[in-house]
Amino acid sequence: MVLNKIKTYLILILLSLILKVNAMDNFDFRTHVNEIGRIVIKEMAENYDFHCFGKGGRMSDDLEAIELYFIAYRKGSIKEARGIEVKAIQRLTELINQDKRLHPFFREFPFPTHRVGISLSFLQPDGKQYSDGSLDSVSHIKGILYYTTNDPITNKFVDLHQETFEEAQKIIQSGNENNEK
Repeated sequence: MVLNKIKTYLILILLSLILKVNAMDNFDFRTHVNEIGRIVIKEMAENYDFHCFGKGGRMSDDLEAIELYFIAYRKGSIKEARGIEVKAIQRLTELINQDKRLHPFFREFPFPTHRVGISLSFLQPDGKQYSDGSLDSVSHIKGILYYTTNDPITNKFVDLHQETFEEAQKIIQSGNENNEK
């Protein structure tokens, strides 16, 4: 009698493990990450009038990195770009980490902010770059925020400023955003 109960429990445990492994095999984490990205894309459009023009990442066997590229047809400042960039990185990282179904696919756990690439570009309403030295873009690459402008003479990007993600967070939290160039 006791032996039969033990066998039954073992069979149930084995079946649940098989079903769990099978469910993991059928779970396409890339599609799910894409769905999470769409949430951030929608929020960026609604809250900041930034529109997504590209998505990417590194997700062959695991979730190594995710990237979203946005554009706004207006001028932007380093202060504004810093605030939006940090919020977007935090939001995407938060959504990814909250989803327990993705955890087995993380390259690192919890999924860190340095694996989230967000790029914000500012263009004139006609789609051309500003030529007055104003901010052209901010990009988060491996934990560093790079702020660039367009040199109208060489038509090349020129660095305006750079800071670590942590430094940007501290500037925002302190309210001391007079670090603009």
